Amino acid sequence: MINVLQKAFSMLPHKTIYLKRFIRIETDENGLNNIIYSDPIAIDANVQPVDTSVYNDLNLEFGKNYFYVHSLSEIRSLEEQEASDILFVDGKRLNVISSANWYKFNGWSAVLCVEDKTYED
Repeated sequence: MINVLQKAFSMLPHKTIYLKRFIRIETDENGLNNIIYSDPIAIDANVQPVDTSVYNDLNLEFGKNYFYVHSLSEIRSLEEQEASDILFVDGKRLNVISSANWYKFNGWSAVLCVEDKTYED
């Protein structure tokens, strides 16, 4: 049987990006919650900026930069756990804000991300 999405991914331009998976939330001695992530994992992905013409349709803020990321690796969003995974692409940190996660069904993830402009490499 042919996996159509894997075939489609092979036709898209893709590159190596880095994924830090959410592991858990720990409370420190001051009572503050700290998010614990895995070490960076290299994955192949197709990264595309979201066209500003669809920002209104998606209820996105115009002062921010959004990206679609497609990968054959599992990428989890806030909708699926306590904190989302984070991605690092060309020196930018991308926070995963929503997903159409088909990974469990056929090994394909598609996520909407927003650039964290406060991040410094």
